[in-house]
Amino acid sequence: MTDDLVNRLREVGGMSDDGATRWYINPNGPEAADRIEKLEAALRRIIDRAEYRMGHHVTDAVCAIAKEALEKKDE
Repeated sequence: MTDDLVNRLREVGGMSDDGATRWYINPNGPEAADRIEKLEAALRRIIDRAEYRMGHHVTDAVCAIAKEALEKKDE
């Protein structure tokens, strides 16, 4: 899933101090965005597997932590 932070990390923008446009890209942005997406996907897999094996208190806690992390994307 792509959110605002991931979009901003991948963004290429223009700056103009003297009338000339200079294009820039965050050199680490695309790599950071890829890692965020992989971590979000891993959290979703953890939730799916844990919910499949419901009935354990540890499983419930793991799901709650993973869901909380996914909900706080824009902070």
